[in-house]
Amino acid sequence: MSLFLGRNSATRTNLSATLLAAWLLALLMSPPLLSTTPTWAQAPDEDEPVIDESTPIVAPSDDALEDADDLFDEFAEADVGTIAIIFRGSFWLPIHITKANEPKINDVTNTGTGFDVALHWYVSNKVSVFGRGIQSGLEMDEIDGAQFTDLVPAISTSTLYEAKVLEVGLNLYLADPPVKGAGFSPYLHLSGGVVDWTLSQDGRGGNGHTISQQELTATDVTGSLGIGVSYSITDNIRLQADWAWRFMLTEDVSQFNLPNAKWGNTHAWSLSPGVEIAF
Repeated sequence: MSLFLGRNSATRTNLSATLLAAWLLALLMSPPLLSTTPTWAQAPDEDEPVIDESTPIVAPSDDALEDADDLFDEFAEADVGTIAIIFRGSFWLPIHITKANEPKINDVTNTGTGFDVALHWYVSNKVSVFGRGIQSGLEMDEIDGAQFTDLVPAISTSTLYEAKVLEVGLNLYLADPPVKGAGFSPYLHLSGGVVDWTLSQDGRGGNGHTISQQELTATDVTGSLGIGVSYSITDNIRLQADWAWRFMLTEDVSQFNLPNAKWGNTHAWSLSPGVEIAF
């Protein structure tokens, strides 16, 4: 009996050891353990930002900082609020418009020269507004003017269509605004105002020609539309020139409309180069 118990106890011990070894083997070979990846080795969630700590954070270079300073200075130097005065010469080339084959005195105008002075105010990086005074005019063609027999005295080489213009307008810059040192700045030009004109007998400041004892002189509406360009040569000095169509509503049928001495509206191209001084 004791032999049996002793043998039976050894058997139970061997059986327990065998079962424990089988359980450990099954646990190690189970699929969950084989497929489970440690948390530290798992791929990050798509919604979570990935920080690559292997790439160092580099401070901006001196060149990058200098470029940023230059860009800031460019906008800081924009002429917003700047006031400038512009002095220009002007060259007028007449445009002859004949309606219904009825020639008018305006159709015998010739080229002329003058000057103008303007005060500009830059209200934004793209727009400047201005007020301008113009002293200019158009000479007359003596030969073609001989047909106007009702005009007293007859047209001569000293006859001048004299125009004194006061106008306001704006420049709309198409590319870079006129920043100090920015180089070329093209613009569109638009203006309107009044013209005080006289068909003078003796050049600028002379007495006016008459039609039936009515002197050819009046104050009428004028305007212009054109293109131009400004070029900076120093911080405060620019060259400027524009080419514009200028019209003057000088026709007055009630005063200047005799059979042989009709007077109409006046049109001209104007080329105006000059210099701008900013303050």
